[in-house]
Amino acid sequence: MFTPGIVSVTFRELSIDKIICLCRENGLSAIEVGGDVHLRPGDLREAERISALCRDAGVSPVSYGSYYRCEENSGAEDVIYTAAALGASNIRIWAGSGGSAAESGDASRANRANIAAAAKNFCRAAAERGLGVSFEWHQNTLTDTLDSALRLITEINEPNLSLYWQPNQSRDFETNLSELTIALPHVSNVHVFAWRGNDKFPLCKQAAEWESYLSVLSSDGRERALLLEFVPNGKIEELIRDAAALRELIEKASRNA
Repeated sequence: MFTPGIVSVTFRELSIDKIICLCRENGLSAIEVGGDVHLRPGDLREAERISALCRDAGVSPVSYGSYYRCEENSGAEDVIYTAAALGASNIRIWAGSGGSAAESGDASRANRANIAAAAKNFCRAAAERGLGVSFEWHQNTLTDTLDSALRLITEINEPNLSLYWQPNQSRDFETNLSELTIALPHVSNVHVFAWRGNDKFPLCKQAAEWESYLSVLSSDGRERALLLEFVPNGKIEELIRDAAALRELIEKASRNA
C-alpha cells in the first residue's frame, strides 16, 4: 500500500551515496533523486551508477525529481532519458513558475495553454519510455489550488499524468484533508513533512493529521511512495526520528486498512 522513502533534496549537502546508505539504515525503501544537485539532466552515466547503488541497497528510485517547468520544450529529452537510465518509474515536473491567481488576462491564459501543451508533449515522450509523470503540488505554479490543478489535468488529458500531493502549510488541516479527498484519483506519490507556515516540526507532532491523510490515501488500495522531505533543522538525527515515525504511521494504516 505505502512505501516509505525520502526526497534526496532533503540533504542537498550530502552525496547521493550517503543518502542511499541512510535509506538502507532507516528502513526507507524508496527515494526520489533530485535533478538540481544529485543527478543533473543528461548525466546518464551517473544515473546508471545511482541505479546500481539503489539496487544494491534495496532502495527503489521511484521518481526523478526534475525541475522541468513546462515553459518550453527544450531540456525535456535530457530529463526523460536520465529518468529512464535511473530506473525511475515516474518523473516529477512543475506546472510553470507562476501561480493560478494571475490567469485573468489574455497573456496569462496563453501562458496556461503553453504550459499545458508542453506538459502534453512531455507526457507523450515519457510514455514512449514507459514513464509516468507527476506535477508537483506547489505554490506559485498552476497546481497551487485544487481547482487549477484538476483543470490542468483535464486540459492535458494524458493517461500517464498524475499529481503529487503534500499538505499546504499555509492552510488548515480540514482544507488539506478535503482537497486530498477530492484529488485522490489523480494522486501518485506524496511528500511527507510537518510544517505550520515556515515552522518545521518532528513528524510525530502531526501524527494525528497524517493518520487522517493516510486513511484517505489507503481508501483506494493503490500503491504510493510516502517520501520524507525537509526534516527539521536538516539534521541526520532528525531523519532517523522522522523515518521511525513514518514507518509507524504506515504500520498503523496497514492494520486499519
